[in-house]
Amino acid sequence: MTFTYIFFPVSIFLYFISISGFGKLLLKTCRLDNLLNNHYRNIEFFFGLFFIGFVSLLFNLKYNFSDIYSVSIITIGILIYLFFFIYNPKKIAEIYFIFIIILISFFLSFFSLSNDDFFGYHLKTILNFKDYNSFDITHGRTTSYNSHWLLINSAYFLKSFPVSIFCILSLLYSLTIMDFYKSFKYNYENKNYIPSLFSFFCLVFFIGVLNQYKDFGTDVPGQIILFYFLLIFFEKQKVILNKNDKKIFAILVFLSMFSFVIKIYNGLIFIFLFFIFLKLKNKLYLLITSAFISIPTFFWILQNYIISKCLIWPLTFLCFANLKTSKIELQMIEQFAKGDFTLSSNIDGINWVSMWFANHFHKIIETYALYILILFMPPLIYYIRLNHSNKSIYLKEVKNFFYSFYISNKSFISFILISNIIWFIFIPAYRFGIFFNLSLVVFIIIPFWNEIIKSGKKFYFNSFKIIFSIATIFFLIENITKYSNYINRHGYIWPNIEISSLK
Repeated sequence: MTFTYIFFPVSIFLYFISISGFGKLLLKTCRLDNLLNNHYRNIEFFFGLFFIGFVSLLFNLKYNFSDIYSVSIITIGILIYLFFFIYNPKKIAEIYFIFIIILISFFLSFFSLSNDDFFGYHLKTILNFKDYNSFDITHGRTTSYNSHWLLINSAYFLKSFPVSIFCILSLLYSLTIMDFYKSFKYNYENKNYIPSLFSFFCLVFFIGVLNQYKDFGTDVPGQIILFYFLLIFFEKQKVILNKNDKKIFAILVFLSMFSFVIKIYNGLIFIFLFFIFLKLKNKLYLLITSAFISIPTFFWILQNYIISKCLIWPLTFLCFANLKTSKIELQMIEQFAKGDFTLSSNIDGINWVSMWFANHFHKIIETYALYILILFMPPLIYYIRLNHSNKSIYLKEVKNFFYSFYISNKSFISFILISNIIWFIFIPAYRFGIFFNLSLVVFIIIPFWNEIIKSGKKFYFNSFKIIFSIATIFFLIENITKYSNYINRHGYIWPNIEISSLK
């Protein structure tokens, strides 16, 4: 047990440099390594994960993921990373960065409580890939969901060292925190205020609200990728639309595909991607590029068919067998999302709305009410402190920004409204709508901050420090509390994973 505690941070370190090694190699090969000003390290991490996911998917068509396979890919990635590290002129800065990432990742994941990832169908899916190839996996109601995130975790999961299951997701979260903080500063310094504010508000949400490992599951990783999609779009909007930058568009296509194979409802992002595509030139070239980027997705669909006889389980219209069970599964998802936890109520028409308010609405209020209140307090205080004439100017500027931003970004507004409507009509559970709900909230709040960030810079940074501190306190409280909760439930044996009981 002492060995587990000591070697866990070491394993986080090894996983990080291994995945980063593959990401660096792929970005360098595609000549995308300097595209995003080097302040989005998670893009490198995404490329590494996607590359290993694709290679592992092909490997799993014939072989299972033994621990030998996992150790091999970890080792290869480390060697690739070390090759790039030798030629890195900023070695000290890189070492410092890695130390911070490991620290956050360790604190988040150490002594995490149990959830579906480790005790339910998620771990069963991971073990399926560890024990069988795709053709030998038996179709099951839950294990056929085939989130690509679980296959990636399976490729890196060591059955001989169970805590390795915590590494990838905690690293993803840590890198997200660092990236959005860097984006907040970088875009402010370059007077690119919308992505700076977007980074600020998302950062506060990630730290202050989305701060418990046990709540992440397979829903959060794909939605984090979508937040990167919006951040990159608004940071590079002029480059994409005015200069028809094909490489930036290619990254947006990549992020869309990756989020989709992790969770299929993330495919709503294709609506916005299509709107962007319509505004660009060289459409044939973009289509060919997009088709090339989509190759791993096509193999993922093939794997779905092999396992469940559905191109995407449990979408009945894409199934060639198991039609009845897929219909039942879809109905169960919809009923649960609409508040029918007993799966016995009538959800036709609008019968489900009152049930949803009773069973789900309180979760959304608990999640967003305090967050919105905290973010609205500084603009309110700023407004109160202004003299009468400046108050009129401030309100006018807010109104003008509302008009100019929403008129010039009709595609985005249309997408975010459509996606929230689709979410509410079909799957209105909190965990399915984090990206869509938060994006709507953030872009309603931004106009009230826009004048502050331009005219009241000192007030802006003081507000950021206070709000960031409040969010960090929430993060610390939640993650310190989990230690005592875990010990009270399970004792000091960690992780509480009984692999043998799930076979």
